[in-house]
Amino acid sequence: MVRIEIDADLMLVDDEGRYIGHLPADPSRLHVGCIAVAGRPGGYTWALVEEITDTAVYFRAIEVDEAHKHGRLELPTF
Repeated sequence: MVRIEIDADLMLVDDEGRYIGHLPADPSRLHVGCIAVAGRPGGYTWALVEEITDTAVYFRAIEVDEAHKHGRLELPTF
């Protein structure tokens, strides 16, 4: 099973076309520019984090090739 790092409704985007996810309880693994997995168990995507606030994570969905360019080679699992 894939571990979702950013809980997000992938139908919710801001005015800039970025997806909006909930800030995890432990956001220490996230930083601007990092690659994470975002979404929900039924649908998820690789995400490039662009902004982090006190309550939300803003990100762009990226293809697996771009995730690999950033050094992320495997989906996180439990």
